Amino acid sequence: MTQLLPFRLGLENYALEVTDIQEVVENESIFPFPAAPEIIKGVIGFHGRIVPLISLSALLGFSDHNLCQRFIVLTNEHGPIALAIDQIKAIITLNINKMKHLEHDGETPYIKEVISSPMGMINLFDLEKLHTRIDQLCSQHGGLHG
Repeated sequence: MTQLLPFRLGLENYALEVTDIQEVVENESIFPFPAAPEIIKGVIGFHGRIVPLISLSALLGFSDHNLCQRFIVLTNEHGPIALAIDQIKAIITLNINKMKHLEHDGETPYIKEVISSPMGMINLFDLEKLHTRIDQLCSQHGGLHG
């Protein structure tokens, strides 16, 4: 069984595995990050650290005017980042191996797979590819680390 945190971006459902998430934070103040790529909405303070806030809507080319005030903070070997999403949903537990997997068209390289679930289609993010793209965009603007 796999636990997923589903969320909405635009009109579509997406999800991350709970094991990739450190925390969901609410109502953080967003501070500007001058000269950052469009996908970076600013930075937030998170347990004494400055963490970049990435708009997944902007990364995917959606309008992101409906960002909610809840952010998903990820941690892994790339360091913490916060993801701004449109709407967060409750954690679900699925047996992914028994779910119907739909063929992924490859147009969105950040999607690992598409799963047909009781709540509808869910696009499961590939965090390695997502981090690679964020790193590419940031390096074109001088990087996030300075």
